[in-house]
Amino acid sequence: MDNQNNNQKSINQKSLTDEQKAIKIINDEFREQKEFHISRNLPFYIIQNGFFPTFYFLKEKKKKEKKDGEAGKIIRILELWLKEKGLIKQEQENELKEILLSNNYIKKRRITMEALFIANLIKRIADIKF
Repeated sequence: MDNQNNNQKSINQKSLTDEQKAIKIINDEFREQKEFHISRNLPFYIIQNGFFPTFYFLKEKKKKEKKDGEAGKIIRILELWLKEKGLIKQEQENELKEILLSNNYIKKRRITMEALFIANLIKRIADIKF
């Protein structure tokens, strides 16, 4: 019986669209979030500055904020999504640094596009909750 339930869960997970998976990740992280200052401007930051400068801006913001602040949650969402899409292997800053310093512009572009996709969803959810 348990095996059948596990198979059903895996089938349901596989049948989710990318947008549904992303929204689930975002909702899990932002369940208790009350303020959305960064989230509402995140797509603009990525378009204006690029993903990597925005990511390191979020890292600096995370150092200044309290535990489980908005920037930290956004970083976790981005890392989980990039891991889900197979663009990074683990949730480590070092791997993103290596990608940034590499000449693999196709992977950099793909990471930026995926980050922009998730940023737009984050903004939509922040607009709804705010």
